[in-house]
Amino acid sequence: MPATQGTKRFGHGIATMRLAALVSLYRVLRQGLVPKATPATLPHIWQPQALWQQGIAATCTSESAQ
Repeated sequence: MPATQGTKRFGHGIATMRLAALVSLYRVLRQGLVPKATPATLPHIWQPQALWQQGIAATCTSESAQ
């Protein structure tokens, strides 16, 4: 995303709820957005299955180690 910063992007998918959740995660990890500032409704939009939860947790762990 940094390579195209300042330009509009189009996100498309069958599960746009996942897109919203992952963009929020990106904003927290890469743009320093305070997690409480992310939409409070996010857990109501998408409840990740175990595999997604593992991937998100691994990403968060790897980002916090940097």
